[in-house]
Amino acid sequence: PDKAMSPEKAARRLSKVLGRDYLKYAMAALYEEGHKVIEVTIPLTPMDTGNLRNSAFVEWWPAPFTVQVGFGGFAAVYALAVHEMGTDGQKIAWSEPGTGNKYLERGAAMAMRGMPRRIADNMTRYAKSQQRNPRKRKPKTK
Repeated sequence: PDKAMSPEKAARRLSKVLGRDYLKYAMAALYEEGHKVIEVTIPLTPMDTGNLRNSAFVEWWPAPFTVQVGFGGFAAVYALAVHEMGTDGQKIAWSEPGTGNKYLERGAAMAMRGMPRRIADNMTRYAKSQQRNPRKRKPKTK
């Protein structure tokens, strides 16, 4: 079995392969993955008035770099209540087939499939676009 690579060693390898801007490429790729999680989760999210689905968000903070996905804002209390509905064994008649509780957890689990490869591919794509056109702006992360 392969041993896990330390974060420091992985960072050194990435910087050699992708150059000094590899962290910007990583941030852009992770932000993109946040949108992928929401894209996969929306169809799993119960729909009544549409407020819950419309409350989906992807946010990021630069230091320490964090991407957060979720549902909330104006519907935060409702989003949590619906997410946990039925976990106590209570039967819920969801309005659309395939929707239901734990929608964000299920969507995130689905989006995780292939995520490391997509992140690596996107980082490489960003780096190559910079090498071809160095005047081009860095990838936007927000």
